[in-house]
Amino acid sequence: MESWENTPFRHWAGVKGLGCDCIHFVTRVMEEVGASPVQGETYKILRYPKDWHLHNGEELLLKGILGQMKVEPVGTLHPINGDILLFKFGEVCSHSSIYYDGRLYHSLTNIGVRKTPYADNKWIKRLKYNFRVLS
Repeated sequence: MESWENTPFRHWAGVKGLGCDCIHFVTRVMEEVGASPVQGETYKILRYPKDWHLHNGEELLLKGILGQMKVEPVGTLHPINGDILLFKFGEVCSHSSIYYDGRLYHSLTNIGVRKTPYADNKWIKRLKYNFRVLS
């Protein structure tokens, strides 16, 4: 994951060093560590408008995670390394990250891939789901 740090944010992209958004970052890291999708050899992320979460009640991100990743929901209180966390901004869950050693690794709008403290209240109060990746 650290090799992705400082990759700039780019909506609907997932290329290390050039640009990625939060879900492309998560899926590319999962591919790198061998966590293959439920179907096919690569994750398929449908196109979505940058502001879909502000005016749409459909849980596109949640559906994508559940439909393509081998995961199980677990409680949000005690994540372990490699868990995928979803956060609610706007109407629905619209941000994803990977938990590792007390930090969140994610691609942040207008910033890019960074690690931030898990315990930061900005993230904790918006945390809605924690998914454990199954082998």
